[in-house]
Amino acid sequence: MGADLNNDSIGMNIKRYRKDKKMTQAKLAADAGIERATISKYENGVLVPPDYQIIRIEKALKLTSINMKCGGLLVEILAGLL
Repeated sequence: MGADLNNDSIGMNIKRYRKDKKMTQAKLAADAGIERATISKYENGVLVPPDYQIIRIEKALKLTSINMKCGGLLVEILAGLL
């Protein structure tokens, strides 16, 4: 997995989970203490969120790092092995 894949998957997951929670970028930004423009850049793959920002976003979305970084794929794979 390269940085681009990680960046794209994290950004896509932020957007997907935000929309699942019916949150606007502005609401997520306010709840996470991050600028709305920065949320947009993460979602569009322009910037890679550092770990501390991922933690803020996941708390605002009530998610875990595994969900954010892997879109739940790792959880599904591990569940299949148990």
